[in-house]
Amino acid sequence: MEYDGLDSNWYKVKHQNQVGYVLGGLISLEKLETKDGRNFVFQVKRNSDDAFFLKCRILGNEKTYKEFKFPLVQSTFSLLLEDGKGLMDVDNIICIDYLAEACGAEGGETYLVRMGDGLSYLAETSSVADADLFSLEEKLIFPNDYKGIKNTIIFKSEIYTLEDEQTNWKKRVLESKEYQWNGKKLTPSFKTIN
Repeated sequence: MEYDGLDSNWYKVKHQNQVGYVLGGLISLEKLETKDGRNFVFQVKRNSDDAFFLKCRILGNEKTYKEFKFPLVQSTFSLLLEDGKGLMDVDNIICIDYLAEACGAEGGETYLVRMGDGLSYLAETSSVADADLFSLEEKLIFPNDYKGIKNTIIFKSEIYTLEDEQTNWKKRVLESKEYQWNGKKLTPSFKTIN
């Protein structure tokens, strides 16, 4: 059965000696728990334009939750819950790590920040490689990372191209940019250099 734009199976479940069925689209993909007892559950949604979104619910008590929705670069990913990595007033960072399983497939990360009961977009990186012809690798250095700077996120980009195969001419371009974190947002707004 289709649910939120995706085909979902029905699953037989048993709870306290009662048997029933639940649609797979209603089951969370992942549950992450913070050190302060917050629970995150995640689902994927696809709209009519074939764009994928991550739905994240921050659970309160048994009857309340807050839901957030973020666009996904692609639908194959893993989720990682981290501390605030040294960013002022940030409780947690959720990293959406995209899996690039083939040449030319785009990978990278999307970073979300939790401050209290809110969840918002922070930044996005990309990585892609096509054999020995081209590669792009972007990464973020947070304040608590090696060579990190207080209340600053450093964006680094490395582009490699094979310009001429016959002469083995290779070109490597390195770029970096610093973004200041004021406790609520990055300044300037995050955009990749490329």
